[in-house]
Amino acid sequence: MPKVELPDAEEVEDDEDDEMHGRPESEALALPSDFSSGERKAFVLEILASFEKRIRIGLAHDLLSAIKESL
Repeated sequence: MPKVELPDAEEVEDDEDDEMHGRPESEALALPSDFSSGERKAFVLEILASFEKRIRIGLAHDLLSAIKESL
């Protein structure tokens, strides 16, 4: 297997991604819900949007169950 050599950390230039390391909530995820209806159609994201919706509904059910258990 060939040997892979990585540069030293000092040799690698900083980039703008380094500015967000302390703030992951600022990172854009580009989920289907981030796009308008027209953009979802143009980029053919309808199927992904339906998956995202199912995931969000499942998460909502899980959170409601946790609230019920805590009461």
